[in-house]
Amino acid sequence: MPSALTLCTMPALCMMAFSLVAINVVVPVPIVAALQHLAAGIVLSAVAIELLPPILDAPDDALTTFCMTVGFVLGVAFFLLLGVFCHADEHDDDDSSDDHGHSHDAVADSVLTTRYRSESESLSSAPSAATATKSPVPALLGLRRQPSKMGMMREIVENNATKAELPSLRLPSFPFALAVAVCTDAMVDGLLIGIASSSGKSSGLIIALALTVEMAFLGLTFAVSLRKQPWSRSTLAILLPPLLLLLGGAVGDALGAALTDSPPLHTGLLAFGVAALLYLVTEELLLEAHAQGDDHVWWVDACFFAGFGFSLFIEKSMRHLR
Repeated sequence: MPSALTLCTMPALCMMAFSLVAINVVVPVPIVAALQHLAAGIVLSAVAIELLPPILDAPDDALTTFCMTVGFVLGVAFFLLLGVFCHADEHDDDDSSDDHGHSHDAVADSVLTTRYRSESESLSSAPSAATATKSPVPALLGLRRQPSKMGMMREIVENNATKAELPSLRLPSFPFALAVAVCTDAMVDGLLIGIASSSGKSSGLIIALALTVEMAFLGLTFAVSLRKQPWSRSTLAILLPPLLLLLGGAVGDALGAALTDSPPLHTGLLAFGVAALLYLVTEELLLEAHAQGDDHVWWVDACFFAGFGFSLFIEKSMRHLR
C-alpha cells in the first residue's frame, strides 16, 4: 500500500488545481452540489467499512472502551468548537463590513450636503428678478413664477443624489475566518488519511479518494472568496492548505504507527477520526449542498448513493485482489 504522504498528494494537488481554476471559472451550483453528495457517500462508506471494524474488533477491556469514548467525544467537541469559532468570526467580518458601509454612506451624505450648501448659496446671492426689472408688475409675476427656496433646495439634493458617483472607499477585506477554517480542515483531513492508513488496510486509499473530491470542492469555494484579493496574497492563501494537508498526513501516519502497539490509544485515535468524518458528512458536505437552494434534481441527490456504492465496489475489488 502507498504511504500516507503519497495518498495525501492526491487531494492536495486536486485542491490546488481546482483553486487555481476557480479564480477565473464559475462552476454551476448543481455540479458543486453533486460533487458534495458524491464525497459524502464515499466518506460515509469509508467510515462504515474501514474505520468501524477495527474499533469493534478491539479488546473489550475497560481501558479500550474508555479511550474509544474519549476519542469520539474529543472529535465531536473539536469540530463543534471549530464551527462555533468560524461562525463567530464570520459575524465579526459582517459587522466590519457594515461599519465600512456606514462610513461610506456618511461620506456620501457629507459630499451631497456640501454641494447642496454651495448651490443654495449661489442661488441666494444671485440677483432676483424683482430688482432686475423696472416695472413692478413683471416683478410680481416673476416672483410668483419663482419656486420656493425649499423646493429649490429639494431639487438640488435630488439631482445631486442621482448624479453623484462617488469612488468606492471600501477595500476588499481578506477572509481570515474562512482561511483559518480551510487550513484547519485541510490539516485535519491529512491527519485522518494518515490515521486511516496506519490501520494496515485499504482505508487510507478509500478516504483519500473521498477527501480528494471534498478538498477539490473546498479549494473551489475558497478560491471564489479570493477573487478580489491581490494576486500575491491569493496565491499564498491557495498554496497554504495543500501544504498543511501533506503535513497532517505525515503527522497522522507517524502518530498512528506509534500507537499501533497500544490498542487502547489506537482505538481512541480511530474513534476521533470517525467523529471527524461523520461531522464532515452531516455538517459540512450535505448541509452545504442543500443550503444552495431547493432546486436539486434527482441525479444530484443520487450522487450520494453512487459514492457509497462506488466505495463498496472498490473495497470488494481490493479484497478480491488480496
